[in-house]
Amino acid sequence: MFRTLYALGLRLLPRGFRRRYGASLLEEASATLTERTTRTGRVARGLWLTYDLGRAVTREWWDVLMDATRGAGRGIFTDMRLTLRALRRSPGYALAIVGTLGFGIGASTTAFGLADAYLLRSLPYPDSQRLLVLWPDQNWSRQMVDMASEGLPSLEELGGVGGATLVLADGGEPEELFVSTVTTNVHRIVGVAPALGRGFVPDDGTPGAEPVAILSHALWVDHFGSDPAVLGRAVALGGEGHLSRTVVGVMPAGYLPLQGPGVDAWIPVTMDRAAEEWSDSYFMQSIARLRPGGRPDRVAAETRAWAARVRESEPGWFSAEDVARATAVTLASERTASQRMPLTVALAAALLVLLVACANVTNLVVARTTGRERELSVRAALGAGRMRTARIVVIEVMLLAGLGGLAG
Repeated sequence: MFRTLYALGLRLLPRGFRRRYGASLLEEASATLTERTTRTGRVARGLWLTYDLGRAVTREWWDVLMDATRGAGRGIFTDMRLTLRALRRSPGYALAIVGTLGFGIGASTTAFGLADAYLLRSLPYPDSQRLLVLWPDQNWSRQMVDMASEGLPSLEELGGVGGATLVLADGGEPEELFVSTVTTNVHRIVGVAPALGRGFVPDDGTPGAEPVAILSHALWVDHFGSDPAVLGRAVALGGEGHLSRTVVGVMPAGYLPLQGPGVDAWIPVTMDRAAEEWSDSYFMQSIARLRPGGRPDRVAAETRAWAARVRESEPGWFSAEDVARATAVTLASERTASQRMPLTVALAAALLVLLVACANVTNLVVARTTGRERELSVRAALGAGRMRTARIVVIEVMLLAGLGGLAG
């Protein structure tokens, strides 16, 4: 029984080794098993023969694989050397393929990178899909923000953001800064708190409150030398007269302001609620956070209904066209509205260029391979097999494709 199993096990050996030594191994195993011994001794001998056979199978197949790999490696390196020599004799062909691929890959990669940055990636805020902009083509006032906050139940919170150019005079040469004027809840709405100090509190937006400011990380590093002691310090930040403001916080590095990366500081807008009245000072854009489970289309309907109520209570303030335009869109959509069509067209054009480049490269490769028919026939006549002949063409194409990708 064991002799039959051992004979079957010998079939696992490589064919050449089995033909040369298989019979001797089987005869030696049979002799070992027929020696007089106890039952336990025969089992032990059987286990040893099984182990020895397994080790032989592993060793012989390892040698076969190593020999095949070394042979293939020598063939591949030889083919690569011959391919480089052939391309050196045809520099125009190589440059045409590398240049065509480089242009197509570079154009499509650039277009996709822009589309990925502007259209595909989410904004760098927590739950950014819940951030909305109301009435995107309508400026907002501080009064409108407060009134809309009470009339739009689908919103968790609503704020406003504007901008102004102020002068920083802090013991050196006066410096113009772009300052974001915001309602005190804006940083809470976007979900990003200062990395140092505190954010604005509601009292910061009331008349008579101490003027405060939050610095950008870049301004804190460049102008104040990353000094943590800047918190609580009064800096001259304002227009003429350089209003003194107390620094209460520093935003984290990498924070993307709602108006773009050029914001140097934030200051709260103030309004006296007791003396609130409509004015013509429109300077803010709305920013809102949707309640969990809410939908932007529902907020859009609520915004139109609110605008209609305001038009009735304040005749002449909103026109019928204003009410019809009232809507709500996600912040991401509003940010990319002007770039969506140009980037889509650019991406489609770049992909078309890449397809044309690939088609041209294919034609060049086919034409060159057809022109090398005599050379490949000579190789076949000298004993090169089909796989070896095909490998020569594949190596050349892969080498040129790698160079084209690197150029792109």
